[in-house]
Amino acid sequence: MEKWIQFFKERTPLASYLLITAGPVVSGYFLAPAVKAHSPVISFVGFFLFFIVLRMMDEYKDYEKDILAHPERPLPRGLIPLPEFNKAIGIGVGLMLAFNLFLFLSGMKCSAFIYGLVVIHLWLMYKEFYVGEWLNKKPVLYAFTHQLILVSLCLFCISTYRVDGTYHFTKLDWVYSFSVLFAFFCYEVCRKLDPESHPVLKTYRYVYGLMGVLRITGTLILLHLFSIRFLFGENEKQYIFFTTPILLILSVMALSQDKLKFKAVELMATLNLLVFLYSGIFYAITL
Repeated sequence: MEKWIQFFKERTPLASYLLITAGPVVSGYFLAPAVKAHSPVISFVGFFLFFIVLRMMDEYKDYEKDILAHPERPLPRGLIPLPEFNKAIGIGVGLMLAFNLFLFLSGMKCSAFIYGLVVIHLWLMYKEFYVGEWLNKKPVLYAFTHQLILVSLCLFCISTYRVDGTYHFTKLDWVYSFSVLFAFFCYEVCRKLDPESHPVLKTYRYVYGLMGVLRITGTLILLHLFSIRFLFGENEKQYIFFTTPILLILSVMALSQDKLKFKAVELMATLNLLVFLYSGIFYAITL
């Protein structure tokens, strides 16, 4: 048990995971109808369980790379044998399926359906959609296929509050979910810009160069701007509130030539992600 506690201490920082998980849970609460059917605990458990299993899957998949690039991490240094770790992943997926059954038996059929899609998508991610060798050569497509699951997770968080177990998603729900997707995608790119990263990691900067990364991030930001404009229309106050952090990412990234500035870009992308994770609160109280 001690080795597992050590693993989670190193690879799943509790404060960060709680902060990320709470975003869609709280936003979903504000975006859902006025009369809430269930406690936020249900969506929190589902989302947090997903993140834990995802982290374990990523650690297992990255084992060969980490031997070269991060030998200090738990698996490469032999803290937990790989067969035992792989078995634990299977147990984690089993817990997600059990949670899905609980949702269904509790009458939360819409939530159960969406969470079922999440489990299937997560398993396909674990297996690299059974085209891993081909997909790994296309980092942007790889990231998109893996990030898309966030839309389902956000809709799941909103659906758990529905009284009758069904949910007709509104424009606001979809805009929030895709805004979170774009913010996570932007964060995913911006946290992998270290010019000193090991070549085996094939970071976005290594594969596409700085200008290529700027184009990718710029496209994501345009999608951000479109989704926000679509939601707020001519309400300039809200529009400026949400565009400020993502424009700062571009301005800082444009100067990203060394280690220090790379960290600044990652920090801005993190702040931008938090803004959009909790944006459901702002959407609900200003519209």
